[in-house]
Amino acid sequence: MSSLVAVSSESSSAGGSEWLLAGTNAGVFLSQDAGVTWGNVLPGNVEDIAADRTDPDTYYALIPGAPGQQLWVSQDAGQTWASRTIAGAPP
Repeated sequence: MSSLVAVSSESSSAGGSEWLLAGTNAGVFLSQDAGVTWGNVLPGNVEDIAADRTDPDTYYALIPGAPGQQLWVSQDAGQTWASRTIAGAPP
C-alpha cells in the first residue's frame, strides 16, 4: 500500500484545472480527469512534491537515489520528468 506524501491541484496551461498530481512512496501519479483515473508518471519513493509558484506548469519531486538525493523537474504539468542531482547532497 502506498502512503500519500502530497497532492497538488493546479490550473495549468497544459492540463487545466482537472489535473492532479500526487507524490507517494510508489512514485508520482497524475490524474487528468479530476482523480477518476491515475497513472504513475515517475516511479520512486517521493519524499516531497511541490508546484512552482511562478509557473503553473512546473513541478518538483524529491526522490532519494544513489548517489544522494535526486530532484526531478516537470515543466509540462507532470507529464514528463527530468532528473537533476542536488549539489552537495550526501550519498
